[in-house]
Amino acid sequence: MSKYFLSFCLITIIFTCSAQDSNELNHLLKEDIDDGYHRTALLLNGYSIVARKNKQGLIDNYGELIIPISYQGIGWSDGQNRLLKSSIIGYKNNGYWGLITVKNHKLTQPIYTALKPFSSDLVVASKRENGSIRNVYGLMDSNLKTIISFKYDLLIPNGNELIASIKKDGEIVYGLINRREEVIISFGYKKIKAISSGSYAVTNKDNKTALFSSKGKELTKFEFDDINFIDNELGIVSIGNRNGLIDKNGKIRVKPIYKEISVNEDGNLVGLAYNQWQLLDGQNKLIGTLHYDKIEPVNRKILKVAAGKYQAIIDENDNPVTHLKPWQIREFNDGIAIVKENDYFGVIKDHSHILLPIKFDSLYRIEDYFITNKQISRDHIWSVYDMSGKRINQISYDLISGFSERFFSVKKNDRWGFMDFFGNEKIPARFDTVHAFTNGRAKVILKGLEGIINNQGKWIIQPRYENLEMVDPDLYIFEGQFFNGLVHKDDGEIYHTDHKLTLLNSNILEKNIDGKFGLFDRNGIRLLKTEYQYISELLDNKVHIFQDENYFGILNKIGGILIGADKEIQDIKSFKDDLLIIKASGKYGFMDLEGRIRIANRYDDIHEFSEGMAGIKLLGKWGYLNKDEEIVVQPKYDKIEAYLNGTAIVSKKGKYGLLDKSGNELAKVEFDALSRTTNGSFISLKQGKKGLINKEGNEIIYPRFDEVNDLGNGFILVNRDGKYGLITDQGVSTIPLIYDQLIYDKKSNYYLACQKADWEIIKK
Repeated sequence: MSKYFLSFCLITIIFTCSAQDSNELNHLLKEDIDDGYHRTALLLNGYSIVARKNKQGLIDNYGELIIPISYQGIGWSDGQNRLLKSSIIGYKNNGYWGLITVKNHKLTQPIYTALKPFSSDLVVASKRENGSIRNVYGLMDSNLKTIISFKYDLLIPNGNELIASIKKDGEIVYGLINRREEVIISFGYKKIKAISSGSYAVTNKDNKTALFSSKGKELTKFEFDDINFIDNELGIVSIGNRNGLIDKNGKIRVKPIYKEISVNEDGNLVGLAYNQWQLLDGQNKLIGTLHYDKIEPVNRKILKVAAGKYQAIIDENDNPVTHLKPWQIREFNDGIAIVKENDYFGVIKDHSHILLPIKFDSLYRIEDYFITNKQISRDHIWSVYDMSGKRINQISYDLISGFSERFFSVKKNDRWGFMDFFGNEKIPARFDTVHAFTNGRAKVILKGLEGIINNQGKWIIQPRYENLEMVDPDLYIFEGQFFNGLVHKDDGEIYHTDHKLTLLNSNILEKNIDGKFGLFDRNGIRLLKTEYQYISELLDNKVHIFQDENYFGILNKIGGILIGADKEIQDIKSFKDDLLIIKASGKYGFMDLEGRIRIANRYDDIHEFSEGMAGIKLLGKWGYLNKDEEIVVQPKYDKIEAYLNGTAIVSKKGKYGLLDKSGNELAKVEFDALSRTTNGSFISLKQGKKGLINKEGNEIIYPRFDEVNDLGNGFILVNRDGKYGLITDQGVSTIPLIYDQLIYDKKSNYYLACQKADWEIIKK
């Protein structure tokens, strides 16, 4: 098959069968031709760019090679495939571009870094500025005449205009010019982009965008974050992540209220609004309406809101405390917010005023100070700022951690010290490690040994111990290399032992190598010999329980043995209201601190008294008795709970109910579960559904909801099948069960009711 016949077929495909499937056309482009090269692009007038072994050339409509396959590229730097004046095209060699005719006549040497057609006879070109690596752009015609001088940092063709940029006062600014280099939009803007035929989005230094015509007329104010046209007539405008519609004349057709705007399969413009949040009182009265993705109460009538990746703090009337911006608000207190943007932290206050710039790698607040960290190269620079944004430390530290008793712990050159809240290094950084101040004392480590200093940096206890534990500001338990003991700031070491010592309430617990315990007071006076299996903490701030190998005893906090371990008490379960639950002869009862039996030990198990009632177990069942040992509720239940507010939850055969203090069933034992709320009411469960019983035992809500939350303000928040509503504590529905989310703002005493948005057709 001849080259001429192939060329004829190809021209026929292009010019007479334009509806040919694009896949077939691509196949033809890749089809090998004689001599081992293949077509890569088709040009008008029948020319084709051909390639072989990473080199390119040009063939005519007869398949004749008219520009040899010896160039890095044929065409233009922006990928266009067209001819100037039907006979001129770009070529590339050694990384640079030049102009060449289809007859292989080079009009220029390859001296341009870019060549882009502007019209049928004009080309935008860039080249190196003399003696510089800077690229400068200009416009020239096919006769190589300079139409626009080579002085611009960028030239972007658009219709009959060019978006241009120059350096002005050290900054790149943008403007719009025509081919006669007449300024249409003055130079001074941060960005200009073509958005439709004859319209431009112009962004100022404040990152606000306005719409301009191709004549340079300002069609809107600089109030948008972005403008993007859908077609030549209509565009999308954005304000703080909210989108609306604008026409080419700058008229707002749809206010910016949508989260997203798109074109559906039917060609209709559709919008996805933000979720609608209604602020309601408990009687469903409307206070206000807001539109955001998420809302979170942060203070009285102050809300944190999110719209996509944007967040802000607003009041209930949607007035901004901080503006909606693409940051995360991490913490908001006293009108001040810690924010995170692009992995960096800063601090803002009213109406987004920058208190600390968003440049820190970490930032957190302690009381009225901000501790910051900024990594510079391999170094971490830590600083402290006050609430006015003033840096208080005079020098930079490697680490600042913690704040106690008006001192910051600071690290410098791998040594630790303390800085006061004026920024003065009050206690020089010379320690291995420091701990927080408590009662004017701080434990520090120097050369691997622990000591105690006061808030003037003076030694209270010299650094000679492996471990120190404070008993009081003047007395410490120490562990030494050879022995342990007590050390006093004035009297020195007042007690020595080989045993391990720990603080146990107001006394000192001693444990020997055999695991036996003893007890002495902070003056070193022995209270119990080190021979017991167990010594409890101080119970009810009155007594310790101790145990020898067989029996239990009671010791008061000053060392008096109230009940010796010779009473044959097998167990002491608990101590409350001066009564001990004891086990003797295999049965439980109550004993007072004088060793007298107050409730006979005749029960299999027993609970503490609560509201004058104690649970007892006999023959595997539970009931209740009073302090006169009168059985008020006969043992017939499998499980019981303590009385609280005059009621107790009981269970029998896997079902739960509610008793009063006379043993009457306020709620029948028929529920699958009963749980007491913090407000005194009860959540009931039956067949997988929840209801509510009030603290008097009256069923307010029959179990028919998936979730029930007693808010403690006379209202109950309920959920069923994913929808939320509100019911009074009398069982009356106030806020209907129609919302996708319902949040009670306790500080403001209103409800945030959310209905999620769905896509809708936009009426232009």
